[in-house]
Amino acid sequence: MHGASLPTRNRNKLEHVHEERVASASDILWINLASGMTAGSAAALLTHPFDVIKTRIQVEIAHGSRDETDAKTLSILRRMIQAEGWVSLWGGVVRRGGRRGGGK
Repeated sequence: MHGASLPTRNRNKLEHVHEERVASASDILWINLASGMTAGSAAALLTHPFDVIKTRIQVEIAHGSRDETDAKTLSILRRMIQAEGWVSLWGGVVRRGGRRGGGK
């Protein structure tokens, strides 16, 4: 029967799959740790500008320099970029990334 067995080429591929090394518990731990730190740091980097704007709005409302109805995200964003540049949106991101990436 020709269709009953795998062709030699495919059979050799399957034999090599069984020869691959299986990850140890230590390998899995380090991979999970590195993955978690990378994901946490990336999330902190991407969401940090929104936290900076939110904090700026809260501070201005608390100090009475801005009314709650006047605290628009885009107006704060424009003002921060004009006064302090794009870098102002990522002020403190290294500290936050370390805290989030390394766990709370």
